[in-house]
Amino acid sequence: MGEAGIAAPIRDEAGNISGCVLVFRDVSLQRSLERERALIALLTRGAAGGLLQSAHDCSDGGIAITLAECAFDTGGIGLKVNLPKTVTDAATLFGESASRVVVSVTAANLSQLEQLARELSVPMRVIGVTGGERLTIAVADETALDLPVVEAEQMWSSALGRYFARRAA
Repeated sequence: MGEAGIAAPIRDEAGNISGCVLVFRDVSLQRSLERERALIALLTRGAAGGLLQSAHDCSDGGIAITLAECAFDTGGIGLKVNLPKTVTDAATLFGESASRVVVSVTAANLSQLEQLARELSVPMRVIGVTGGERLTIAVADETALDLPVVEAEQMWSSALGRYFARRAA
């Protein structure tokens, strides 16, 4: 959990333990900062070592938006990803929890990046591959999105204009 603490016994007059006093200190922020530091070290060392092709945080819209944005402005290079399910599909796809980054790496550099992640105690998971012309995202083997990258990018880039055009009409 996000707490660290100590316990002290409560003793009766005969010296028998009749309970205990627990003192907790919330260390979740400290642990979050340690995890963030480790992630930043992984990214900077991976980039400096030429291991990473790209890196994109998941803070704005979750992993689904991150993956889509990674495919945009690439000339239509797609991706195929299968994500493990969290609480719900929506939480899996659009949760904005901190300290999550999608990176792309060549097959030749994958084992080096995995080793560096282990050294720094940064959890890492291969979630898919790049290539093709489609943006395909599954959650626990169930397809959540499957569109040509060009079509998805067109919808994304014109969404705001279409919204205001409808409002003005």
